Amino acid sequence: MRHVFALACTLALLHGLTAQAATDSCVANPDIEQGELDALAERARQGDLCSSLAVARYADSGERYMTARFYYLLAASQGDTSSDQRLLELYRQSENLVQQALYEKWLADAAERGLVEVQAELGRYLLAWKSSNQDRIGAMFWLETAAKRGHLEAQYLLSEQYRSDLVEESDLDAVGGDDLALHYARDDAKAAQWLCRAAAGGLPQAQYALAEAYSFGNIVPLDQDQNRLWLEKAAASGHPDAIAQLDDSGEPWYVRAENWGTRQLIRAEASCPDSQP
Repeated sequence: MRHVFALACTLALLHGLTAQAATDSCVANPDIEQGELDALAERARQGDLCSSLAVARYADSGERYMTARFYYLLAASQGDTSSDQRLLELYRQSENLVQQALYEKWLADAAERGLVEVQAELGRYLLAWKSSNQDRIGAMFWLETAAKRGHLEAQYLLSEQYRSDLVEESDLDAVGGDDLALHYARDDAKAAQWLCRAAAGGLPQAQYALAEAYSFGNIVPLDQDQNRLWLEKAAASGHPDAIAQLDDSGEPWYVRAENWGTRQLIRAEASCPDSQP
């Protein structure tokens, strides 16, 4: 199945490159009169990429976002990645998911076209809006796809899913067989791997979660020195809970002195277990 998906992604990428080359030849025209706009809209509905972009950008500039989304969707369906990027921004800005079925289809199509931000967004969407085990496996698949391409939040969310007991292997067997069950079932080693990657990449919530894992010995060995070091990294990255935990300004002087002395004894650097990247 993965070989087929890889081939599909390659073909989608080639199609996207061809479409993007066509997009680059489109001439922007911010001053469109109504008669010309109607003609452009008609050509857009007939499949003309440049017309779709022209109408989408015109509506976008006038803050007519529903119309803009419709024509960006037309352009995106022809492989225009700039439309995919703008659609993601528009959907994130929207207070409500209008036309949710259309949004889901666009997410799936854009994810297959290879946009890493959309792949991560599809994973988040499936976790937030869907509840079946099949949807959770789909979420993990897209999070893993984005995580392998260096998307930090996808790495962190994938780690959380590998720590989850929500799906039993017997449930996964019904979804896709033993291989899939083994790959996406709870796995502390994979959870630690992806959490460490996100933390090492600088994601504050991953750094804080890794500090907590070291503090309690969850998915990584118990190590209070590493707990302190990762708390410091999370605090330096602005994580409020880490900042609060390290703040001993309200403690008596002798407690602050003891904390300072304990910190001076730590000679290691923040790191993952030897088996992790």
